Amino acid sequence: MILQGDYLERDGFHLENVSHVLIRGFTVRDFGNKATTATDWGVGNQIYLENAHYNTIEHNTLINGDMTGIQLADSGNNTVQHNVVFVDNANLANCGIHVGRAKSAANTIRLNLLWGAKMAGIMVSSAGPGNRILDNTAVANGRAGITVSGTNDIWIEGNRASYNRGPWGTSPYAADVAGQGLGISLTNADKATVFDNRMRGNTGADLSWDGKGENKLEANACETSTPAGSCGR
Repeated sequence: MILQGDYLERDGFHLENVSHVLIRGFTVRDFGNKATTATDWGVGNQIYLENAHYNTIEHNTLINGDMTGIQLADSGNNTVQHNVVFVDNANLANCGIHVGRAKSAANTIRLNLLWGAKMAGIMVSSAGPGNRILDNTAVANGRAGITVSGTNDIWIEGNRASYNRGPWGTSPYAADVAGQGLGISLTNADKATVFDNRMRGNTGADLSWDGKGENKLEANACETSTPAGSCGR
């Protein structure tokens, strides 16, 4: 089933204050009601959850959203799996999957394919603890394949984050490294585990950590890292 937007509606699916909802097998495309420019990110989501818990989002194809494919805002204990999220319109900026706010805890994000986002394939920002990012493929995105900031007790394992090409535009959201795309990035994170991921061909560091927090980076296959020597450890 296809849910077709025209860039006038903000969200395709909008789940708020609900639980135990299943969204499966949809193609959702072209939602968002504020256009992206070189200085300002768009506003909109193909699938949006707010204060929505214990839901399952699976086996969907999300195309050319402006700004986010799947957004979890203050939403915990959700499963997001086996989705394909991509952007092939050069005029759009996008984040494939975004997890944010304190109640976004204990979510499982696994086995998704994300490409073409100018922001990040998967972004976890100021979220709650216990999120798990497992076995996703985030390739040919912009600023990062997977980026985590201001979030504790997160587990990132078995992902592929490669060929991320660098920032687009001059958005107020600062890039981690100017002009460079990162594979997996940790900023202001604590008690994070980054284990057995595969990264290569990113224009910046494949694996980037700002050195803050007590984090474990082990058995990752990558070519470049910040700090140096973090690959394969």
